Amino acid sequence: MKKVFFIGMLFGGLALTSCKKDYTCECTETSGGSSTSVTINDTKSNAEEECDSGSSTTTSGVNATSTCIIL
Repeated sequence: MKKVFFIGMLFGGLALTSCKKDYTCECTETSGGSSTSVTINDTKSNAEEECDSGSSTTTSGVNATSTCIIL
């Protein structure tokens, strides 16, 4: 009976855990030298996709590039 209870507790504990973690996405703008960081709580692949969506290039008179990476 103790083994059944222990195995049930083990699987119950695993079911409550999550693969989501906090990842820090830092974006740096080349023209102004400014940087911002955002904490994303998700899986690593989803956090990388969200962070990469912040990278861009703007050509409105000044060629400014924003590069975002997961730290």
